[in-house]
This record gives sequence, C-alpha cells and structure tokens, in this order.
Amino acid sequence: MNIDSDALISLLGKIMGFLNGGFFSALFGAFAGAWGAHKIAQSAKSRELILDEIRSVNVAITLVADICNAYIVLKKQMTIPMIGNYNEIKSRFEKHNPAIDGVFSFTADYETFKAPLTSTEQLKNFTIENITVNGRLLSAIFRLDSTSFHLKEMIEHRNKLISDIYEMREKIDPIKSLEFFLGIKNELGTNKIYPDTLESIERYTDDVIFFSKIACEDLIQHGTMLTNKYKKKHKTNPPKLNILAFDKAEAMGLLPPIENYQEWLQGFKDQKELKQKSKKLVLRWPITFTEKPEPNQ
Repeated sequence: MNIDSDALISLLGKIMGFLNGGFFSALFGAFAGAWGAHKIAQSAKSRELILDEIRSVNVAITLVADICNAYIVLKKQMTIPMIGNYNEIKSRFEKHNPAIDGVFSFTADYETFKAPLTSTEQLKNFTIENITVNGRLLSAIFRLDSTSFHLKEMIEHRNKLISDIYEMREKIDPIKSLEFFLGIKNELGTNKIYPDTLESIERYTDDVIFFSKIACEDLIQHGTMLTNKYKKKHKTNPPKLNILAFDKAEAMGLLPPIENYQEWLQGFKDQKELKQKSKKLVLRWPITFTEKPEPNQ
C-alpha cells in the first residue's frame, strides 16, 4: 500500500493545530485549575482538622488537669489526715495494755466532706467526640470516670455512717464505738464496715489521681504528635500545647506508687510489643519472585 507522505504530514499538522487550538487549551486549563483548587481545598481542610484537634487536646488537658489537682488537694487535706488518724489509733490500741495503761482513750476523725465537683463524664464525652484516641489513653479516661464515681459513693457512705453514729452517740458506749471504728471482733463477730470504707476511699483517691495523671501525660504526647505533624505538613507553627508537670505533688508524696498499677500498665506494654513484633514479621516475610516462563518458540 502506497502512502502519500506529504498528505500524511499535512494531516498530522492539522491534528496538532486542532489540539493546540483554543478549545483544548481552555479544556486543559480548566482541568489544571480545578485540580489545583481541589489540592488547595484539601490542604486547607487538613490544616483545619489538625488545628481543631490540637485545640481539643488543649481543652482536654485543662479538664483532666483540673480533675487531677482537685483530687490531689482532697488527698492532702482530707484523705491523708483521715487515714493517719485511723492508723495512729489502731497502732496505739494494738500496743495498749489495760493493766498498765488503764482506760484506752481516742479521738476519732469523724469530719465529713464531699467529693470534688469535677466533670469526668464531660471529659470522657468530649475526648471521644473530638480527639482520635485509643489504647491506654482511652482506657485511662474510662477508668478515671468509673473510679471517681465509686469514690463519691464511698465518701457519701462514710458520711452516712458518721451521721448514724452521731444520732446514736448517747446510746453507744466507748467500747462499742472503738469496736466500730477499728473493726474489732466482739461477741457478735467482726464489723469492718468503717475501716473498709476508709480503705476504699484511700484506694479510689489514688486511682483517680493516677488515671488522671496518665490521661494528662498521654494527651500531651498525642498533642505533641499533632503539632509535629502540623509543622511538617504546613510549615507553620500551630497553637502552643498546654504542658503540665507533677513534680511538686510527687515531691510531697501525693502521687500514688506506680508499682500499684503495674498489671494495668503491663497490659498496654504487652499490646505495644505485640504490635511491634507483628510489624517486624510483616516486614521480614520472605517474598520470592519467579520469572515469567518464556513462551514456546
């Protein structure tokens, strides 16, 4: 078949002229403009999403810090003196010798108090709705909410016991009062309702402080990750993150021993290690490629 080269060159020239014409130039320009606008809109949306979450993290840090500080103050002003009074009386009673020391006297700390007015449920709902949380942080916030509820119940229970004691104070002799206060066994058995209540208040107070401190630290860590991501992606500085420290409370002995929570902490350590091992297994999985067999000639 013969091809007219001059005609072919002329045809190609017409095609190129058509493609370079106003219609296709406008079409390509519109496409490029739409694509650019889409990328700008995506970047702006990503920027606002990160900024919104950083602001939410700052709000959550403020809320959880207020909760932690409130219960640290409760421990310092009420729980420690209350437990100290109980332990002092119990220690003296155990060493008391009636034949030598005579009548045992004591002054029980029956001062009533209320749990701090804090919003653990508000913190929980706000965090779930506004911050991408999971793992240890989420568990700490749920534990904080539940332990603060149980602490409030135990404080109210103790107040009720004290109210009952005052109503019956003229009918209760000092020995019965001591038995009730220390949970001493008598002819009717052992009633440890009051010392058990004190123990629960002490434990739940420490729990609230511990889980609020953990939540605060993990929120700061999450917020730091977000600010670094924002700086890297958008090349500008985001809002400053609220950074808190508990050095003063720790120095005063108001933070619970971390050893009491090793089982809970270990659970998240095990999950983290398992996740890391899983990633390594995926990365090290042997992959072999076989050449495609040549077709039979």
